[in-house]
Amino acid sequence: MGNNTIHPGRYRHYKGKTYQVLAIATHSETLEPMVVYQALYGDHKIWVRPASMWNELVTHNGVTMPRFAPIQEPEGPVDTGEDKSLPPIRMDVYRQLVFDAAMDLAYGVEPQETIIQRLVALADRQVANAEN
Repeated sequence: MGNNTIHPGRYRHYKGKTYQVLAIATHSETLEPMVVYQALYGDHKIWVRPASMWNELVTHNGVTMPRFAPIQEPEGPVDTGEDKSLPPIRMDVYRQLVFDAAMDLAYGVEPQETIIQRLVALADRQVANAEN
């Protein structure tokens, strides 16, 4: 990749699957930058990969390409049909959810929920609290 900066967002792996970058972490022993990302398919597993590997070029079927390429999001608002009246989840809460998931991975604990499931549960609690 020409630009080595990795931003949160959606990426396509060179084999075609889609992933969401959740955070950039630092390895506790080597201080190496690590990418924390989640599969947007199947069981939505959360993965950690060194940033240097994330940015590598790979050759697949004779074509050299980035291992992960950012997916361009459409510009401007997109009507997803979702209820936009719910309060947004605060960034500190989101970071805590990502941290908890990363700790599960670091200690080899099989997470009981995906990040998305945790966010949905949090949003449900916020709605319930707003109604009380």
